[in-house]
Amino acid sequence: MSFRVVLALWLAVLGVAASPLAGQTLQRDSVSGDFILEFTDIDGVHHRMVVEPRDKISPRMAVAIESSGAGYVYRYALTNEIGPRTQQPIGVVLLPCPGGDPSLSVEPAPGWNASASRTARQPECEFSFRTAWLEPGQSVGDFIVRSAWLPAPASAWVFGRAKIASLPVSFEIVPDTVVEILENIQGSYFNSIGGREVHTLVPARSPVTLDNPSSGLSVIRSDLDRACGELGWITNAGVCRSLEAKLEAAERSLERGNTNSARGQLGAFLQELEAQHGLQPGKHVSDNAYWLLKINVEYVLSRL
Repeated sequence: MSFRVVLALWLAVLGVAASPLAGQTLQRDSVSGDFILEFTDIDGVHHRMVVEPRDKISPRMAVAIESSGAGYVYRYALTNEIGPRTQQPIGVVLLPCPGGDPSLSVEPAPGWNASASRTARQPECEFSFRTAWLEPGQSVGDFIVRSAWLPAPASAWVFGRAKIASLPVSFEIVPDTVVEILENIQGSYFNSIGGREVHTLVPARSPVTLDNPSSGLSVIRSDLDRACGELGWITNAGVCRSLEAKLEAAERSLERGNTNSARGQLGAFLQELEAQHGLQPGKHVSDNAYWLLKINVEYVLSRL
């Protein structure tokens, strides 16, 4: 996709009601990665601004999930990998969180803050810098989310530290559309064009979804399809087919009312998942795929 984008396109993405004014354009410099915003103020004077987005980072997230009483503990580790685009430290991480889970709580990693909002349009768990930015090449662990909800794939948004752009003229004569686009470039919220999206797991699935084992297995098969397809979390087609066959066999057993067979087939599924999980050569199941499928299948097994 071309980096040159007119302001009208961004406004459409944002759902901004105001129409762009003549002379307002937004483009991205393919070398620096900065946005070039041009606009005409209310007095008719044309301006050109260079705006640094908060996405000159290379975030990698890992998660491990453990059972804890009636819920789960999600432990996240974050790395700002060194690379050609890594020019900023990381300072904010946003995870979608379940607004309907009263047990939800968050704990920050050392040197960070944590908060959970259930009232926003997008309920979120936020981790933000307190005393130490995550510089390029650094890692930090133990961002913790506690929830009774089961894991599902989702997008986290990660933001670096950028120099705040200053308006060249008084705020009062800047069109609202310009203010909106500046906030979207340098703000930190979901779907911002100035952040980096990272696929991970979050507590996004109410346990009620899997309380019926038959319909629960259908949900898990959809998870497996995504892990083998668009997400790329399972890297071998043969492993995908073998895991899918075991889920299908368990579904057929439940249709026949044979609960014992379904338990055995789901147990075999978990054994293969365990055998294929890891970083060693010949392993094909990533951490994300492992925890997604393991936790949800174990929950269905507990309902059989």
